[in-house]
Amino acid sequence: MFREAQMNGYFSHLDLGVTLSNVGIGFDFATPLKRWGQLRIGGTFRPNTTYDCSLGLEISEGLTEEQQQQRYDKVAKLASAYTNVPPTRTIDMSGGYEMLNFKMLVDYYPIRQHRNLRITAGFYWGNGTIVKGTNTAMSGTMLSGVTIYNAMYRRAAAGLDIDLSAAGFSLGSMQPKIREKLQEWGAITIPVGTYANDMVAEQNVYYSTDVIDAQGNVTHSAGELMYAQGDVIHRAGETIRLTPDDNDVVRIDAKVNKFKPYLGIGYTMPVTKDGRTQISLDAGLLIWGGAPSVVALVETGGSDKAGNRLFQSIDLAHNAKDVRGKLGTLVDKAKGYTVMPELSLRFSQRIW
Repeated sequence: MFREAQMNGYFSHLDLGVTLSNVGIGFDFATPLKRWGQLRIGGTFRPNTTYDCSLGLEISEGLTEEQQQQRYDKVAKLASAYTNVPPTRTIDMSGGYEMLNFKMLVDYYPIRQHRNLRITAGFYWGNGTIVKGTNTAMSGTMLSGVTIYNAMYRRAAAGLDIDLSAAGFSLGSMQPKIREKLQEWGAITIPVGTYANDMVAEQNVYYSTDVIDAQGNVTHSAGELMYAQGDVIHRAGETIRLTPDDNDVVRIDAKVNKFKPYLGIGYTMPVTKDGRTQISLDAGLLIWGGAPSVVALVETGGSDKAGNRLFQSIDLAHNAKDVRGKLGTLVDKAKGYTVMPELSLRFSQRIW
């Protein structure tokens, strides 16, 4: 069957190509499809490119910058006394942009007597997460203090005693005063923008602990339903506030469709007289299928049935507005990439 296909002009020879482009470094194998075209199968890899930005932390809403700093100084003093890891006002984020794709392309020669010019259609299939952004290791050390402080705040907000016995501390008679201060100060969060739409619960959310009012009455019990699936957790216009997860990590990733159609044109020139070595130039469009998603995780305020903190994803490119700082600049840039222009140079050599 293969021999018969060769006699009919299919797969009569095989070329190995190496490509250099803005999509990455790649290779492919090419073989004829009669005289009208060519099939190319291969892959591309774009080496890691790093993007950095800083995110500001905030404690208590509605305070001026001066008031924020004063309150932070007090929190830092408290955190230093009990955790030895005081929180800071900013964290550094670093994200690696990396693409790995399989590609299958079909070249069509509109002028069959001169098969230099070609029209190309096909697809790329690759990784869906093209940027993985996390806080730096140095900021991770700082965020451990934020995680400990927020755990203390959550207990204080629920009217519960703060247990530091695991760290070798006992607040004793200071419990009521510390609890009152934590309730006044609020959690330490990372404000990044505002919700463009309501966020609804993707699953049932439960109270992780009892909630006790000022009179000592239990208003909610651990395991009680906080939000049913579909209930609104955050309203449009509210501030989007990120917090580190249980591993003291803040993550922001950029995601695209794994399947990406390609359409382009190209021109091939022989390097040697026998035409076995060639050089080609291609220009085309890699179609994302919509702008990339820039995904961060926000707390639901509750837990799953097992008592684990629940997070949900927020797409900062599609479901947020007024994203702050350099992160906002990167998000705005991502919104413009519904297609990705590709310009590539290809060197090929006949194998047989």
